[in-house]
Amino acid sequence: MKKIVIKIVICICIIGFICATIFSLVKFDVWNPFSACFGMLKVIGRDNQYTIVQNFPYKVILSGPTFHIDEYMKEKGYEKSQKEAEEPGEVIYTNGDKDLLIEYSMNGYYGRYKIKEL
Repeated sequence: MKKIVIKIVICICIIGFICATIFSLVKFDVWNPFSACFGMLKVIGRDNQYTIVQNFPYKVILSGPTFHIDEYMKEKGYEKSQKEAEEPGEVIYTNGDKDLLIEYSMNGYYGRYKIKEL
């Protein structure tokens, strides 16, 4: 009887982890659900301006409502490019050598920025 209960609990945990990973991937574009969860807690609960929740294959930043991507990119040595992005919700930054495409979405509680190299 104990073995059946243990197997059921393990199956429920595995299914829960798979569902959390899918939700994290769809909502935040982050494979690690723990990283996305802790990032949201940092941004919403602790009043952090932003937190980086993924670095590879592209950088994902979760931010609070007061975060400004222009200031962040200026600190990193980038400025807005004259090139037009193809889609709404995208902006291109450059430092002369490298161009970065930033896809962003925001609501009243948090913002998500996906930073890719062009």
